[in-house]
Amino acid sequence: MQVVFADPISALQYVSGGTLVALAVTSKERSPVAPSVPTISESGYPGFHAIAWHGILAPANTPPAIIRKLNAEIVGALQDLETKALLRETCRPSAIRRRRLRVSSRRISRSGRKWRIRPRSR
Repeated sequence: MQVVFADPISALQYVSGGTLVALAVTSKERSPVAPSVPTISESGYPGFHAIAWHGILAPANTPPAIIRKLNAEIVGALQDLETKALLRETCRPSAIRRRRLRVSSRRISRSGRKWRIRPRSR
């Protein structure tokens, strides 16, 4: 048996096309894009909760001018109507402000430890 944990953008087209069967979602609540799919907690594993999240990061000491340029391009891309519609349908985007960056860095570290992800050494 083959099993995959996949995000909605990657999986829904295959579920809709009949090549994958959605067994459960890993969030605490059912997904608004797949409301008929139960949560893993509902499926007999109470307390299970894992969500996918993505961040846009740059190396430490990246020059501020490059950060500003990246920010402008990302903000521009997120204003695209098709991109907005896709994000609205498939995920719950959130923006991280500079004042929350330290909290986010801790979250990234915690998440890596939870899933036993180790940074690659150079």
